[in-house]
Amino acid sequence: MKKLFRNIILLALVTFWAIRDIQAITYYSIQDGYWNDTETWQGGVLPDLADTIIIHHFIIFNQDLNVPSTGYMQIDSSATLCGIYNLETDCGSYFYNWGTVKGDRVIITDGGNYGFIHALQQYTVSPCLITTPVGAAQIGGTFTCALPISIFEPDVSDEPELNAFPNPFFDRLYFDLISETLEENLTIILQDYTGRIILENFVGKTGYLDLSRLRSGIYILKVLHNERWYVKTVIKE
Repeated sequence: MKKLFRNIILLALVTFWAIRDIQAITYYSIQDGYWNDTETWQGGVLPDLADTIIIHHFIIFNQDLNVPSTGYMQIDSSATLCGIYNLETDCGSYFYNWGTVKGDRVIITDGGNYGFIHALQQYTVSPCLITTPVGAAQIGGTFTCALPISIFEPDVSDEPELNAFPNPFFDRLYFDLISETLEENLTIILQDYTGRIILENFVGKTGYLDLSRLRSGIYILKVLHNERWYVKTVIKE
């Protein structure tokens, strides 16, 4: 009887997360801007915090942000989320910061800080399921939220950038991290939204991963070069 009850609970949890993945809508930032400006977001639609939000740019939020239990928010390594307001996540949601987050109060439940968080009054990590606070944080002091000024000059640097395509993908995920200074033997990792490592291997500058057996969902692709992680969010259809 106990075994049957445990299997029923497990089936219910698996069904819940599967339905959640299918129903979720993903919002991407497409340029530096304000949270409540439709031009900041792909498709010109303001994001719903109950869905999936991927931030690639410098975004200023001018309202409290509360990520409910169905929400997923990720700030990529080159992105910043900044505002003199509160950012809070509910149990069941996932919040991953690979870049910079600045807010009045920042309260994280499930997810992780792998970048930098600056909170003026409060920074709290209160895990409901799994939280890995391995990044840096500062409480107090001051900061300003100003959009970067674009200077239109040719990019002559040799700073690598991770590309992953097609995205979303179905079976094969191609990648490249092009730079003349890159080593041939790079570490690549694929994680799910809980931080669990799905795949880890050594690869060259370009290649592909056969992920045909991977279940549909949102994943994090990471490549290590010169002690720096290059991160890309990918979606399996």
